Amino acid sequence: MKSVFSLAWSILWSVSWVDAYRHQGWPQFSSLQSMQNSTEALLSGGNITFTLINNSSLPLNVLALPKILSLYGVSSNKLMPNQQFVFVPGMAVYDFHAVISDGENDWNNAGAATWALTKSGTSYVVEVAVGAGTSGTIALGASAFVSTALAAVAVAPALISVAAFATFWGTAYLSSMTVSALVKNAMDVVRDKLEKIGRNGTFEIYQLDKMEGLENKPVDHPDRLLRFTDVVTETLVLETFKSSFPAVDVGHVVMTRRHAEAYFSAMVSEFKDWGLAKGFDRKWLLQGGFTLPKALGLSNWSKTSFEPLRLGEIQRSQVGLCHTSLVISYATNDWDWGELRIQSDWDKVVIAEKTVLGKRWDQTCRKRYIAMCELACLRVVEVCRLNDLKDIGINATVWDAVSTVDRSLRWFARKIRKQQGREWHLHLLAPHGPGSSIEMKELSVTYANLT
Repeated sequence: MKSVFSLAWSILWSVSWVDAYRHQGWPQFSSLQSMQNSTEALLSGGNITFTLINNSSLPLNVLALPKILSLYGVSSNKLMPNQQFVFVPGMAVYDFHAVISDGENDWNNAGAATWALTKSGTSYVVEVAVGAGTSGTIALGASAFVSTALAAVAVAPALISVAAFATFWGTAYLSSMTVSALVKNAMDVVRDKLEKIGRNGTFEIYQLDKMEGLENKPVDHPDRLLRFTDVVTETLVLETFKSSFPAVDVGHVVMTRRHAEAYFSAMVSEFKDWGLAKGFDRKWLLQGGFTLPKALGLSNWSKTSFEPLRLGEIQRSQVGLCHTSLVISYATNDWDWGELRIQSDWDKVVIAEKTVLGKRWDQTCRKRYIAMCELACLRVVEVCRLNDLKDIGINATVWDAVSTVDRSLRWFARKIRKQQGREWHLHLLAPHGPGSSIEMKELSVTYANLT
């Protein structure tokens, strides 16, 4: 009965979602198949991309699964810190499933409508027939247990600056992801590991507990310290930690019992969120895992903590026209007409260049036209070649910037023409044009709003 209800809800949700976007010019769909075909043409044709960036200190397995039809499901296993998972969405709405990689628990396409991941000997299945859902074999109590353990160390949502992982400066609002247990006995797995580590205490760790004022606390107190290498035994996770913090002696790192429990819980959990295609490239940041260890007093030991995975979309600091497509219409000297469209998130594009008359009769100058998405303008840069430099020992050709003018693209198209007797050799330089050797009569630059 539950599966029938879920199927009906998914169909109803899908129909509602399609209806909600009709006012934006989306096609009306008579069936799921026609929706698939139309969405594929809309999204893939524009080559928009989804990018998931691993900004954590963990190796991750990431699965992107559409709400409808698993044909377009894609995964990236063993995604290391600072690596990106980029794909072209074939459907409009995707669920993102992320797990910590232990080196063996890869996502695999288990069939026409399912993706599976094997963890601790249990096959965890994500099903997509007409809507995404996880296997019903995992007890709700297991998910409640891991969620509670991770909530105890969760970090508040935060707005962070992003620059190193994107082609533009921007920000990302990071918030927690939905957590589900991968195994029914998650509670037993976590408690067994904690109990085993509790019996491995050393004199050095006892001295650190004493330094932190914990010597009179019970052995199972959440603030008690544990050796990092006793907690993290997975080789891939350990090596990733070392590469994330190369200056840290991993043999002298500790963490609290509370954070060890969070780590064990995360290892038997799936983190989930979702994303919607909007007609332009979208980028998300995955963050969490172990933090940079901090020194413990005057000792040669340091302490790290563990944070659950969080997800945030990277937003441009200044959007301008970056979420639109750049449209360039042109006419050659032979009056052949054409049009170019450059997909959204084009940053800046060199459109054209022409030769112009300088202030002196023997001086060669050029005007170059550059579309700037964040500034929403067409930038016109004039440069002139400097003559007679050989007399001072300079044999190379040197161009001097004479002027720079920004012309807004927000309100109307900008024309680029040749002024009779003063300007020559207008050439289209934008990507995928008819060729820079073909001389143009005129150009027009504008944009098409896809959002």
